[in-house]
Amino acid sequence: MPAKKRPSGRDPLAGETFIGISAPSHPQGRGPQARPPARKRPPGPPQGPGRPPRREPPRKGRKPLGKTARRVTLLLAVLAMAAVTALLCVFLLFKVADIQVTGDLVYSQEEVLALCDYALGDNLLFAPTQSQEERLESQLPYVEDAEVIKHFPNTLEIRITAAQTAASVSSGGGWLYVSSQGKILELGAEPAAATMQVTGFASTATQPGQYLQAEDATALSALQEILTALTDREMITQCTRLDLTDLYDIRLWYQDRVECKLGSTAELTYKLDFAYDALINPTTENRIGDKETGVLDLSYAADAHKAGFEAGPVDPAGSASSATASSTPEGEGTDTTDGTAGETSGGRGDDIPDSPFTTGDSAATASDSTDPGTAAGDSGSDSGDSGSNQDDSGSETGTTDRGGAIPDAPFTG
Repeated sequence: MPAKKRPSGRDPLAGETFIGISAPSHPQGRGPQARPPARKRPPGPPQGPGRPPRREPPRKGRKPLGKTARRVTLLLAVLAMAAVTALLCVFLLFKVADIQVTGDLVYSQEEVLALCDYALGDNLLFAPTQSQEERLESQLPYVEDAEVIKHFPNTLEIRITAAQTAASVSSGGGWLYVSSQGKILELGAEPAAATMQVTGFASTATQPGQYLQAEDATALSALQEILTALTDREMITQCTRLDLTDLYDIRLWYQDRVECKLGSTAELTYKLDFAYDALINPTTENRIGDKETGVLDLSYAADAHKAGFEAGPVDPAGSASSATASSTPEGEGTDTTDGTAGETSGGRGDDIPDSPFTTGDSAATASDSTDPGTAAGDSGSDSGDSGSNQDDSGSETGTTDRGGAIPDAPFTG
């Protein structure tokens, strides 16, 4: 059967019969042959013979992140969250809720807090510490050391270490009470009780809260070294006087009964080690007796590793003391060979021998060379025209207990 021709220009469904449904309608505004307008393309270059037509490149989509990039992104996100959390903690959590003043309470808590200028509610993390410590130490003379400690989350502690008067330094007709670190604590017209009196040192700083200063840097260094060494060896409370008038002949008195000749400023700490072993160290076999008086020569200790001791009276109030190995025991009189009492007890005088006193004989020789009218030895001391001869007991003070003998090595017991 031949196919039925459809008239052109007509709707192909026209004239057809539909059962139960209606004929579809065309979209509004479009006829039966309506189509979307064709997309216009920009004119391309003229195509020559044998040249393929131009094609537009396909559009590329976003490339997914690699494994490393994802890790970096995740790390940055975590860091950002941590930073936000930290800021919230700093500004909301670390608030000062308690301020404590501990240690040596030489000043009231109100005085300490007034200088620190702390207040409840301050941010603990950003509370300054160093400037407050310096302010306390400079404006409160009897504060040797101040330390501000933060206890998280909300406590602030101010720990005070008190300064103790260790020495009285002569200055301009008065006295400066100083600590073992050289800090000036107080001014006084008289030396502080039970403290070492320092003479021959001119301090340019005189106000409480300051530290000792001097135009002579050598003198200042010597004083600081001596104070530190005596404090470390717990000797400073037993030392009564220190003379720095001559830095080549420094003298220190122990309990006003033993004069320690330190000589120059060289090796002062080493010389004071000798003094400690000779005077205090309980393990030293040849230690100076607790009631013995005399001169302990430490001038050559650093070079010869020896020290010499001469028993005899000392004069701590004088600028130059004297002692002799052949001094007369108390109550038995003095040598009056030339008519002057005590003339022959000068033994050492102000001179230092060429070699340290290491044997009893050398001590006797030193005494003989000083005064020909004295004969120190087994025969005792001759009293001359007075007619009284002292036997061996006349030299016991200088030779029996110590004999001027100091071992070749330091006092180590």
